[in-house]
Amino acid sequence: MLVIGILFVLSLASVAWLCVSTTHGGRSGLAGPPRSHLHSD
Repeated sequence: MLVIGILFVLSLASVAWLCVSTTHGGRSGLAGPPRSHLHSD
């Protein structure tokens, strides 16, 4: 049960990290065009 909880938290953290890196322009180069979706209007 403890291992499942740790894996769940790690997966949530990795997804959150991907979202943060994407919104910040993807400095690692994994994201697409930097901040294009934020200035669509």
